[in-house]
Amino acid sequence: MKKFCLFLAAVMLVSLLAACGGTSAASSSEIAHVDGTLEELMEKVYEGIGEDEMPMVANTELTADNSVYYTGVESSEYKEGIASEAMISAVAHSVVLLRAEDEAAAETLKEEVKTNVDPRKWVCVEAEEVITDHIGDLVILIMSSKDLAPKLHENFLALAQ
Repeated sequence: MKKFCLFLAAVMLVSLLAACGGTSAASSSEIAHVDGTLEELMEKVYEGIGEDEMPMVANTELTADNSVYYTGVESSEYKEGIASEAMISAVAHSVVLLRAEDEAAAETLKEEVKTNVDPRKWVCVEAEEVITDHIGDLVILIMSSKDLAPKLHENFLALAQ
């Protein structure tokens, strides 16, 4: 009887673990395109962040003239881009969203940005943390404080859900 009870408990435990495993949020390889304009997606990246946690920011459309400053790469490397930066240049804060041609191009673009971006572009200050990532064809570059950058990255990853 003890063996049967142990066996039954083990079966129940395995069943419970299997049920709790469920399906997780879609991985970036399951998403080819994140829907929405870059402005809408930028709003979602900042969603839930308190005003006291971040500097005042303004969005700038990326062009051939300003792309290298914001991303470290030429504008020909992506389809469209937007940067959200602190309005006071003495604050090291920048969030950039880039739309690549497809997921494979996004992975390459992410690595190029990571390699070429300058976290000291503000001259007087340097970003404490630099994060590059992508979901499908959407690439993000976050250069900010060590407290704010992970929160922004978490919001970005939530776009995959």
